[in-house]
Amino acid sequence: MTKRTRSPNRTVDQILAEQLAKVEALQQRAALESAKMNPVLTPLLEKIKYTQTALINDSKLLGEGPQSTHTRRRSHELWINVIDAEERKAELSVDYLKRQRDGYNDLLSTLSTLIAEDKDVTDEQVQDMIQEMTLDNSQELSEATDTLERTIAERENHTAQKAAKKRVSTTISVEG
Repeated sequence: MTKRTRSPNRTVDQILAEQLAKVEALQQRAALESAKMNPVLTPLLEKIKYTQTALINDSKLLGEGPQSTHTRRRSHELWINVIDAEERKAELSVDYLKRQRDGYNDLLSTLSTLIAEDKDVTDEQVQDMIQEMTLDNSQELSEATDTLERTIAERENHTAQKAAKKRVSTTISVEG
């Protein structure tokens, strides 16, 4: 069992000063509330309300929430990373597919010549030649595909985190 420690004894003057400060704060609050009812102060009260709203909106931009400039900038950077990865993969894929097409065209030319010369060409031979002609994907193309998949996953993860933050902030504002 822990012992309760007593707060230091306050003097009557200290207690009186605290109570007077509370009374003064209440009087100021009451004066402010009654002043708010005065139509002369309406323009000032509107300016205060406008300023407070602008302050809240601008503070959101500087924070870490889903609407912040930091979060939005990160979202766009991730989209750009995905676009760059798609572009790199497409460049490598186009190069690969052009080489593949050229190889198939060469094979077609060879087989056409053989058929024109009345040489026997079987389906099995054609299939074997196609198989030999088919190029393996380059390591670079495989890496580009992996990079694209990683950047897409990173962007999707960021989007999910952003949505989770938004759900939390919505829940807090509804409950608050």
